[in-house]
This record gives sequence, structure tokens and C-alpha cells, in this order.
Amino acid sequence: MLFKARNNRAKKLGAAYSVTEGCFRTVKRADASQETDGCEIVLVVIVAESYTNKKDVPSCTPTINFGGGICDPDANTMAVYKQLNEMRSKAFSKFRPLLQKILTSCITTKQYRFNVKDPEPCPPDYETKALQAIKKIDSTMDGLGPLEWTPGLVFASKEANEQISKQGPYGQSFALSKVFRLANLEHYGSSGQAPSAMLLSGDNTPENAVARLLIDNFDNVATGMLLNASVTQVGLSVNQQSGTIILDSGFKTAEAHRICETEKIIPEKSGSFGEKLTDFVASLMK
Repeated sequence: MLFKARNNRAKKLGAAYSVTEGCFRTVKRADASQETDGCEIVLVVIVAESYTNKKDVPSCTPTINFGGGICDPDANTMAVYKQLNEMRSKAFSKFRPLLQKILTSCITTKQYRFNVKDPEPCPPDYETKALQAIKKIDSTMDGLGPLEWTPGLVFASKEANEQISKQGPYGQSFALSKVFRLANLEHYGSSGQAPSAMLLSGDNTPENAVARLLIDNFDNVATGMLLNASVTQVGLSVNQQSGTIILDSGFKTAEAHRICETEKIIPEKSGSFGEKLTDFVASLMK
């Protein structure tokens, strides 16, 4: 790292890398045989407490590539997936206060605005379940790794949720034991450790949807998995009526369904600053 923000207050980031010409890298995964190739590589990361681009510098945001076509999540699913990973990294600092807010409202008014607009009665035993979820977060804290978008689990969750959503706005009328039969999970691949499922119902903001997953499913082992660092994979499908989330670790998608790439961050054209940084990194390799 060439530059370091003082007092660990870095809020801005610029990065680029360069690899020896003609060299390539492959990643060794549980379902692949390739070994990682050795390459000379230079990575430059510049962080700053504050930084403002000049007016002539194009804006730049990362693009997430899920594989295209049927691999891409719809808007509802994408929003919940982002909040799931936000919760994994900020369970204590962001979602614990949210659960506390829901708990307080359910105690004092017996209702909460899960969709922000209209108050909704708190389900039975919500105070107890919310408190249990808070205690679990207290032992988990922040910093859980992100959940990998896993094709086989994604297709399985879609198949299950299509069936569940036909039952009306409250998909939880389905027993969790039926989810895997509806998901046809074995058709899409083989599980690593025992997979678990969570169901989502009601009209919620994406943030409140994840909060409800933590509370509503607390008596289900999946809530523990959602807050478990060893759980690394997810497939989900969310619509206006219901949501189905399947968690696992070491799931291997069947060959016939490996048409979706694992989630990757692909930077868009970063403008003059990014181009100069990339050129600078490349020059270090010469």
C-alpha cells in the first residue's frame, strides 16, 4: 500500500493491478482440479480519508456479474442479497440497532412499519424471538464473510419459491420440511454440509426483510447458519409474495447447471485517475 490514511479513517479507495505479460491465473476450488499458477503481480491500493474527483473525471461504480440471462437476480432478489451480505459484515454495528428498534416498537405499540409506510401488527412471540436474535448477534459481532451466489442453490430456491408464492402473501404457511422437496435440490447439485432454508413473507424493505429473517426463523437452525462464519453459500429468490433462501457450504452445482459464473466484481471504466493508476502499476512490472 503506497499511501495510508491517518487514524484509520479511510473512506475513499482507488486500486489497480498488473500481471506479468503472458501470465494467467486460475483459482483452485473444491469442484475444480486446476492449481493456482504462480505469476508476478503488483497490486496498488490508495486510500484516503477524503477525496473529490475533478469535474472531467467520469463517475465509476463496480458492476456485479452474476452470469447473465436466467442467472441474474431480479430487483427484489438483488436488493435482499445485498442486504444479506451487508448484515454479514455489519451484524452488530448496523443490524443489532435495527432489531432493537423493532423489539422496542413491538413491546410498546405491538406493531412496526416493516415496509416503512404502513404499521403492521408484530407476530406472536416477536419480542422473545427478537431478543434471542440480538443475543446471537452479540456473540457474533461484525466481520462475517460474504455469502457466495451459488448457481445450484439459486435455481433450487427459484423452483421452491414459485410453488410457495402460489399460496398467497404468507409463504411461511409451508413447513420448512417441504422446502427441499419443492426446491428439487438434488437435481441442481450435491450438498457439502447439511443445507438449511429460510422463508420470508410480508411486505418489507430489503433491510427489514433481512431483519425479519433473523427474527422469524430464529427457532430454525438456518438463523444460526446465517450468522455462522463457516457458512459461505446462498441461493435466494424473492418476489412480492414470498422469499426462499437456501444456505450451505461446499455445495457443488451439477455440471448441467454450471452456466452461471460465481459473483465477481468487475470495475467499469474508471476515468482519467483510474487509467493513470493502471498505467503506473503496469510500469512497475517493466
